[in-house]
Amino acid sequence: MMPQADYRITKAKLSDIDELLADLRQADADEMEALSFSCPHTTVAQSIALSPKAYTLRVEGELVCIFGVGMLSMIGPEGAPWLLGTNAIKRHRRLFLELSKPISTHLLSKYAHLRQLVDVRNRLSVRWLKWLGFDFNGPIEAGHNGELFFVVTMENDLCALPRVPTELQEQDLSKQAC
Repeated sequence: MMPQADYRITKAKLSDIDELLADLRQADADEMEALSFSCPHTTVAQSIALSPKAYTLRVEGELVCIFGVGMLSMIGPEGAPWLLGTNAIKRHRRLFLELSKPISTHLLSKYAHLRQLVDVRNRLSVRWLKWLGFDFNGPIEAGHNGELFFVVTMENDLCALPRVPTELQEQDLSKQAC
């Protein structure tokens, strides 16, 4: 059952970036700084631009996160899921968790294999990714200053799609071949 709270999922826009960065979770800021060679605004803009689908989640008008899946390969269905959250995730934790699995499943449905790095210091993200069912490898040194990151992966069952929020129900789901 989908939550009844006042939430909206919309396509991410470049105009959402400043709002995100103004209240970005410190763990997400640290992770981005460790991996990126660009300023935070450019990093988020590139993530949105390189993701076939990128969205925002707002609860009662407040930005909770921007998320998406980037393509890792042009030849195979390999994706890199990502999410940058604001401190509002803590205030809307229950709703965020209720929406996470169906949204993640929908976004990831086009990819047979998923891979991403997560900073070992980002404990909330590590717990959340384990809860979503990702496998963990490492840690490995991946940051500019030797920061440690887990390599998280998931083999995706393209036919196991739970009910997704109406905002995400697009032609993509009707074209799934199982």
